[in-house]
Amino acid sequence: MIFRGKISSSQQWSKHLLCLFFFVFAELSVFAQSNLPDIGNAIKLGDAKLLGSYFDKQIDLGFSDKTYTYNKLRAEEVIQRFFTKVEPTNFVNVQRGTSSSNNTTFTISNMTSSKGIYKVYMFFIQKNGQFVLRELRFEK
Repeated sequence: MIFRGKISSSQQWSKHLLCLFFFVFAELSVFAQSNLPDIGNAIKLGDAKLLGSYFDKQIDLGFSDKTYTYNKLRAEEVIQRFFTKVEPTNFVNVQRGTSSSNNTTFTISNMTSSKGIYKVYMFFIQKNGQFVLRELRFEK
């Protein structure tokens, strides 16, 4: 039996919320699909300048058990020294996730280098309509 009555206001709100969540997830997904290959390529190539173009004004950089907060320019310098030391050779995204409640997304990836494999954690926030890298961690 098909119900053909009026839709209640709570059902209408439910539909609107469902559409809103869909669009938020679609936006986050588009970001991940469009920028992550470039970010991954920058890491694979050891290109700190290109990677830095996705940084927030302040970024938390972590290397195994130590994490520090740097401004964008200083973070590029630290990453470049790290890349010179470990010589990245490959980058593979393993997992990504999103949060509609605070418009964030994260990825977990593996970076192969001359010094071994590093797990790479990236956390993105939305600012001025664009996603920027707020936290980047490398763990051996």
